[in-house]
Amino acid sequence: MVILGYSVQTTWYILPYALSALFTLFVARQSWQKRPAKGAACLSLMLLGSSIWTLGDILLILFPFYELNILNHVILFSGVFAAVLGWFFFTATYTDHHFLLQKRQIWLSFLVPALILGLILSSNYHHLFFAQVHLENSHGLHLLKSEYGVFHDFVWLPFAYFAMFYGIIRLIYSAIRSNTFYQRQNLILIAGVTIPLLLDLATTTFKISFVTNLFISEIAPLSFGVTGVLYFWALYKRKLLDIAPLAHKVVFNTINTAIISLDQKQRIVELNPSAEKLLGSNNVQALGQSFTSIIEPLVKDERLSNLSGEIGKLSFSLGELHYELQNNVIRSSKGSYQGSVVLIYDVSDQLLIQRSLKTQLDETQRLENQLRDLSFKDPLTGVYNRRYLFEAGEQLFKQCRSDHEGLCAIMFDLDHFKHINDSYGHGVGDQVLKEMARRISKSIRATDILARYGGEEFVLLVPSIDSGLAAKIATRIHQLISSKDYVLATQTLTVTASVGVALSNAESQSLSQLLDLADHASYKAKQTGRNRVCYQALGMTSV
Repeated sequence: MVILGYSVQTTWYILPYALSALFTLFVARQSWQKRPAKGAACLSLMLLGSSIWTLGDILLILFPFYELNILNHVILFSGVFAAVLGWFFFTATYTDHHFLLQKRQIWLSFLVPALILGLILSSNYHHLFFAQVHLENSHGLHLLKSEYGVFHDFVWLPFAYFAMFYGIIRLIYSAIRSNTFYQRQNLILIAGVTIPLLLDLATTTFKISFVTNLFISEIAPLSFGVTGVLYFWALYKRKLLDIAPLAHKVVFNTINTAIISLDQKQRIVELNPSAEKLLGSNNVQALGQSFTSIIEPLVKDERLSNLSGEIGKLSFSLGELHYELQNNVIRSSKGSYQGSVVLIYDVSDQLLIQRSLKTQLDETQRLENQLRDLSFKDPLTGVYNRRYLFEAGEQLFKQCRSDHEGLCAIMFDLDHFKHINDSYGHGVGDQVLKEMARRISKSIRATDILARYGGEEFVLLVPSIDSGLAAKIATRIHQLISSKDYVLATQTLTVTASVGVALSNAESQSLSQLLDLADHASYKAKQTGRNRVCYQALGMTSV
């Protein structure tokens, strides 16, 4: 086969190399699709470089011509540079080694590959990178073999191996400090790059004969297929790039909570920027200082003098800001005190929310009380209504019966109230009812229940009472209503009332029975001339 005037040297040997290149390229594309996940673009660059590296080896086999040697090696080493630098930047990104990701360091890392590429392009004029190139037969094929010069052995190889071993060491260090999940990710990454690296060392650096004699070209590019399989499995089975560890230092430096680490003597050994801002002291000034001496101007609490014990939580305020200090004791496996980690939280927003919630709850409670009052109180007079009388009165009746005490029911209504409404209007009648309710409400106990029974009729329940005291209270109620005129806005009226009294005893069955007795006594007061008090109960004398 002839391409561009060159006879192509075909052999089945290139098939595994081609498969390795294609699969590595496929995995590079899968990695690129996961950007902007941490390190995805760099891992894609490394895999793309591995694919180009393999392509360069294929071209050296297909076109073993001196005039194409430089072009083939430019393609090959472009892949090598991309693979090495991609790995270097990926591991720096993945393990959060931000120093190497600054612009200056990134540009410096490209200097050696740029120099080597220039030496390859100008290799016809010197022997710095390629010492010599010769044609030889291997496995029945014609191959161009390159002997490398001083720049390859003393500049490029140290640079490349440093970048590769740097990444491996960073991943090992990260794995040691990580949990099992991330350890497995790191081990897969290490395995994927270690296999080609060891094979490359065996063939190019140490030139182990039994390895070099097995293959017509470099074995490292062939092993990139294994790398691609491992990384493809890691991407879809081990959540590589989907779930990546977050550096503890990043968390430490960016979290809003003030974090202060103390040694056994309660001296500051580390603090984050939030702590520096709160304490008003930078890292250099604070390190080695006694934590108590620095925090004392802000928090005055005697418990801070002994942070080796459990002090719980301390609250303090700085102006309008509110903080909470929490001490976390660090002890050895034997229980001895090793130091402390002090956390200081800004709880201003939480307190504001709590106060707002308390205000809302108080307002809700107030409204509930208002609604309860509205449901249990008469809107005109402000005393309890008939509903409340029966609900609370029934409980009061049972309590008095259980305690073997009497419960007095005093029922009263105004005499000739219809005449007041007809003669002076309902507005005046309402004012009379309100004034009467006010007078009686001022003279009763907190345990008594005054309720509007209906229209101008009211009931007063008085617990813990005997017949003699019941008579006195009924007489006083009658006098409060009738002995003093009602001075209203437009009228002065004299009002009387008919009062009926009933007192419960051991034979009383219910509140309703007691109220019926009081109602009967009130009716009797009306029938016998009004403006009087009548009594009706078992064992009581009717007057």
